[in-house]
Amino acid sequence: MAKKEKKEKKLEETLWDACCKLRGNMTSIEYMSFTLGLVFLKFASLKFEARRQELLNSEEDKDFVEFPSFY
Repeated sequence: MAKKEKKEKKLEETLWDACCKLRGNMTSIEYMSFTLGLVFLKFASLKFEARRQELLNSEEDKDFVEFPSFY
């Protein structure tokens, strides 16, 4: 059990170091704004794809799926 905990700690440290390298010269506040923006875009993308799939599966609104104004 102790070996597993040591491995997880090493993985955590590795991930933390990778994040610090990716962040570069940004302050933590700038990095937070950047990451929150990416999280929001991922959320919006997932919602859009779910709605699009819902429309493709419905019988009545299939013709309008390709029109951007429909969304």
